[in-house]
Amino acid sequence: LYRPLGEVYIPKVVRSLKGSMSLAPVPRHQLESALPGDSPVATANDAAIARLFPPTTQIVVSLEAGSERLAVLALGPRLHEQAFGPSESDLAGTLAFAAAIALKNAQLVEQLQSAASTDPLTGLSNRRAMEERLAAELSRTHRHQIRTSVVAVDLDRFKRVNDALGHGQGDQLLARVAQRLLRSVDEQTGLFRLGGDEFALLLERCTHETALRIAENVRRAITEIELPWDRHTLRVGASLGVASLSAETLSVEDWLAQADAACYAAKAAGRGAVQAHRPILRVVAGDSTV
Repeated sequence: LYRPLGEVYIPKVVRSLKGSMSLAPVPRHQLESALPGDSPVATANDAAIARLFPPTTQIVVSLEAGSERLAVLALGPRLHEQAFGPSESDLAGTLAFAAAIALKNAQLVEQLQSAASTDPLTGLSNRRAMEERLAAELSRTHRHQIRTSVVAVDLDRFKRVNDALGHGQGDQLLARVAQRLLRSVDEQTGLFRLGGDEFALLLERCTHETALRIAENVRRAITEIELPWDRHTLRVGASLGVASLSAETLSVEDWLAQADAACYAAKAAGRGAVQAHRPILRVVAGDSTV
């Protein structure tokens, strides 16, 4: 099954009784020339089709919903090397329509889910997605004793940017901060926009010391953003709070509150800094707990 991606169709699902297969992408313009949209089924007897697909291909089925080609299915050979006859080609064409509708429906569901969990301004995951992710991580971390941290990121004096440059420039700044965050961390780091000028990072399998170091790198990266303003330059600052998961963290709300408290402490200390949440130490002495 080949799915469109940019200028090519890439093999997404491969099934073979003879083991794994190495398949190359198919150029989009060549496929559309060899298999027009009004031709749902073609055979490898067509030289243009044969050049695009593996040599064992016997028929190619286009999965289309309206004028949109969602996928292309290359079939062959059948069990016991039986050839595809006219009846099989007709059946493939009939089933292709139902398969295309199923693919389209799945695509629409994915788009709805993405819209519900994505911040439209920055493209980052939103607060709802973060809370779901943190709930799963909280359970997994407590169960397997994995070290995980949340970093709250709050831009300093963001209101001054809005007042001086306007809300349009403020929105552009938020988008630039999101891009800077994406470049400052690896692909395993969860990135979220919580709303306004607040962001958050989820650092999985990460010691507290490493989380602090990553937070400091993020803080420095954000300070590199400059905004021209009335012959001057505005530099963006950020305060960050790090909360590493501990035994006292009983819920997602607790975890976020710890990160927020550390972030507010950074602001209270003069802004432009990283602060860590300090877990409450419980010392058992005899029958009493301190």
